[in-house]
Amino acid sequence: MMFLSSMLFFPCVVRQFCNSEFWIDAWDVELFCFNFGYQILIINHFTFLLMGSTFFQNQTLRRLREH
Repeated sequence: MMFLSSMLFFPCVVRQFCNSEFWIDAWDVELFCFNFGYQILIINHFTFLLMGSTFFQNQTLRRLREH
């Protein structure tokens, strides 16, 4: 469970260490991270969260390669 939680919050950690130029809209990322907690506690829809986490990880890696 700890591993799952840390993986889900990975995009939020990346957001803290990356410049906003890495993101199309940094504000959307901030809201995305903020909503993570509520989705885990209320919805418990882990499939959606995992898909979102994977998407953001892939986007980050792609942008890091481009720079």
